[in-house]
Amino acid sequence: MQADPGCLCKQIRRYPLINTRFQAASSSLVVSKKTFAYVDHQMFLALIAWINRRHPEKSAQWKRQRYFRREGLRQWVFFAAIRDAQGSATHLDLFSVASVPITRHIKIQAHATPYNPAFTEYFIRRAEARRVSKLSWQGMTACA
Repeated sequence: MQADPGCLCKQIRRYPLINTRFQAASSSLVVSKKTFAYVDHQMFLALIAWINRRHPEKSAQWKRQRYFRREGLRQWVFFAAIRDAQGSATHLDLFSVASVPITRHIKIQAHATPYNPAFTEYFIRRAEARRVSKLSWQGMTACA
């Protein structure tokens, strides 16, 4: 029996916690991995409550097979079965907030000021390192 992605997507839209990709990306500078893992756990608990409310008579094994799958090291990936543009069956996984990389802020030296010509070289190297760091990270995600 094929899953109805329309029904599942309607249910997903009801939960404001589920649409957290933008919130996680904007918080990646100030929030720790521990907090992101907590958000993922709370979403998991909300999904379990929703599944139990929707299918009170079904077994735990049936619920797990119907709504969750394994993806790499992640054991409980909430998904919807969909068809891609070519018509082949594929999975639409729920975004994991804990997968957002934490970007650490590098402090500027206390005595450095951009208005002092003695620190021009320091700020040029700092901007170059920041640019290279972002590009190398984007290159790694493009290959994945």
